[in-house]
Amino acid sequence: ALDNARKTMTNLRTVVYGDVDENSSVNAKDALLALKYSVGKISLFTNPKLAAEVDRVLGINAKDALLILKYAVGKIQEFPVEIAR
Repeated sequence: ALDNARKTMTNLRTVVYGDVDENSSVNAKDALLALKYSVGKISLFTNPKLAAEVDRVLGINAKDALLILKYAVGKIQEFPVEIAR
């Protein structure tokens, strides 16, 4: 059990919303990855899926991709998922 916990802790990383490719920046490539995932063209691991889920609606879709793109170009300053209810 302890070994499994260590493996889990090792795999945990801080998720940065919008940073789907996990390169420490949010850009158009991240939006493209989210869009490709939403239409089944690619698969994503857990952390990139969490990073792409920015609209507060279950499932990664074109709206998530659009929000990531808007963030990347400075049209929005935060994602809906970051705004307190």
